[in-house]
Amino acid sequence: MPAPPRYSWIRRLTVAALGALLVTTPAMAQAPTGTILGGVKDAQGGVVPGATVTATNLGTQYSRSAVTDGAGEYALRLLPVGNYKVEVTIPGFKNFSQTGIVLEVGRNARVDATIELGTVSETVSVVGDSPLVDTASSSLARTVGQNEVLNLPLVNRDLYSLLNLTGGVSDNTNSNSLGGPEQLTTINGSGKAQMGTVNFQLDGGNNTAGLRGTGNPAPNPEAVQEFRVLTNGYAAEYGRYSAGVVDVVTKSGTNVFHGAGFEFFRNEKLNAPRWVPPGTPSAKDPLDRNQFGGAFGGPVAKSKTFFFASYSGLRQEETYYRNTAVVPTALERAGDFSQSSLKPRDPMTGVAFPGSIIPTARFDLAAKAIQDKFVPLSNLPNNFYEVRAPDPIQTDEGTFKLDHQISATQSLALSYFYQTGTDTQPLSGTAQSQSGGGNIPWVDRDFKWNQHNINLAHTWTLSPTTINQLRGTYVRQFGARVNRPTTSLGDLNSKFTIQGDPTLPRLTVTGFFTGQTSIAGPDAGSNYVGLKDAISISRGRHSFKVGGDFSYEKIIHDTLLDNYGVFTFNGSKTGNAYADFLLGVPSTMTQDAPVRKTDNGAYISAFAQDDFRIHSRVTLNLGVRYDLQFPFTDPQDRK
Repeated sequence: MPAPPRYSWIRRLTVAALGALLVTTPAMAQAPTGTILGGVKDAQGGVVPGATVTATNLGTQYSRSAVTDGAGEYALRLLPVGNYKVEVTIPGFKNFSQTGIVLEVGRNARVDATIELGTVSETVSVVGDSPLVDTASSSLARTVGQNEVLNLPLVNRDLYSLLNLTGGVSDNTNSNSLGGPEQLTTINGSGKAQMGTVNFQLDGGNNTAGLRGTGNPAPNPEAVQEFRVLTNGYAAEYGRYSAGVVDVVTKSGTNVFHGAGFEFFRNEKLNAPRWVPPGTPSAKDPLDRNQFGGAFGGPVAKSKTFFFASYSGLRQEETYYRNTAVVPTALERAGDFSQSSLKPRDPMTGVAFPGSIIPTARFDLAAKAIQDKFVPLSNLPNNFYEVRAPDPIQTDEGTFKLDHQISATQSLALSYFYQTGTDTQPLSGTAQSQSGGGNIPWVDRDFKWNQHNINLAHTWTLSPTTINQLRGTYVRQFGARVNRPTTSLGDLNSKFTIQGDPTLPRLTVTGFFTGQTSIAGPDAGSNYVGLKDAISISRGRHSFKVGGDFSYEKIIHDTLLDNYGVFTFNGSKTGNAYADFLLGVPSTMTQDAPVRKTDNGAYISAFAQDDFRIHSRVTLNLGVRYDLQFPFTDPQDRK
């Protein structure tokens, strides 16, 4: 069933005043950008008002300028991430230039310049990044840069595994319960992500599944520039999610063509043989994993339009096995329990069957059909049975990004991410987990999912001190779970009826075997559309930020639940669990009816904040925010 709304008619007003040496991160909730700020002084330490400060992206030659105020301070906000050069010019002084400034998502890079008397034809050059300690942000955050993304060992090249590098991330796992991958992350003791506590973003837009509030898949590492994790100390622009924000930024093209190709291969050659019962030859289970792809980017029009594209494919096959099943002997299959340790009683009389033999006329017809078609013969000593089945996974994904400089004051950025995948869970379990799934050949569950993320951002420099950014986001993520075979009890001489798609029941014969069947559903996911806008205004000692966003999400959850029936035979009727099964007398039986749940919901928010610099060493962060989550409603008005 869809998760309950994260907030139901909640009107939340938050006012935050944060203290000394702290400046709020500007606009990072809106887009993957950063800020270059600082002060300009002369050689005697006096402030220099009226100096022109220009920051230039060395990859695209995009530049923006600001003029220092009466206190000699400047700020260049909402700059695209990348490598920058900062230049300071003013008549009567030598030019100042600093390169090597790496602007990461959410970073406040402080570049203070000291200029000397001289002619404009002279330049003082500095090579080096700004201080790594960010004294201009109140947020507790960590940025994982491109070097870490590409060079740190990643198990299965899963970008989200790098979240473990961030302080405060106490649990970080993934699963697939509804047909598509789900990222589950706990920050600072929060609930799991499915409680709606962690906000996952891609290129500044939403990447959180509305159905359970989990994180959707992220692009492969070759397509990612960096990502940022905020864990505490949010500005007013952040809302709705209480535990943290994970913002992944994809790569952009530059004025130089760049490309890369990769292939990662793994097999069972270096694996140890798994445990097998005594007297059974050991073996290595087959494993083949190929992850391959490439990326390429560059200019469409130099210093104006840029593109970047990537592809990644995964082909993996592991082996699922279980060797815990005990199958009936040939005598027991015929109803003869004379050699069995537990002799059955007739459930109708409470007296033992003569000779411990159940007459075949008493066999339940459905049980006899299941035994003949699905209960295997022993293939291990002591009547144990080992089942082995392939566990294949296949995914394909691609990213595309286009950046265009419309004019000196306006720019557009378009990004698209697509992923599709299939995953077969043999016997409704996985090779990675030895705790789930059945232990005889029974039901396989096929997963299939598709995801689309589209983000379009428009940045407009209205004046040297006023910048507006508008962003639209569309996310479609759906998964399906289908059980095989499509045989139900009704096809096996039973009067049992089933609603929805047919499959075998979940069957447990205590002390013998489990025929595992898990919940299926042909449709689960959502369509999300969102619009954000924020305007930043600098006036003297004040840096104002005002904005809001609106989103609408249509959630669908089509689940069959346990429509196939769940049967347990534990020996409570005859004293022998398999005899209970042959007679068709379960200790418990339950069955569900399928449900198709649809929910539509809207969310709006608005915020205003002021970073008020009352002293060169003291900044007050003042903010107010309003959030409204409208109740989710059924478009068919079902009760």
